[in-house]
Amino acid sequence: MYLYKIKMRGSIAHHLENYKGDCSRVHGHTLEIVSTFDFPGVKEPENMAVDFKELKALLKEIIPDHLDLNEKYQCANPTAEFLAKVIFKQLEKAIEKKFPNLTVRAITVWESSDASCTYGE
Repeated sequence: MYLYKIKMRGSIAHHLENYKGDCSRVHGHTLEIVSTFDFPGVKEPENMAVDFKELKALLKEIIPDHLDLNEKYQCANPTAEFLAKVIFKQLEKAIEKKFPNLTVRAITVWESSDASCTYGE
């Protein structure tokens, strides 16, 4: 089995309505989102399982960039936990058709250089 990781960035704004503190006000993050996949083996003769370029193009459609998460998801508290799960579910559906042997294992959302949340099933 091979594990693949793709790292992408997205700039977002959000606020947390049910939070007492600074995050209750609109603020922004440059998120770093790491998607982890597995694939059982490589295809011959390319000697690769999946083209990173194709995976990145798919992720670019899903990863939010320059958006207000409260508006995009109609959600009062679009936290890192919320976003990791949403991206996981969207990606799972998207790869089902395009990459049938690829499995999403985890999505990690880095909200800052020292704080992240990982969702996986």
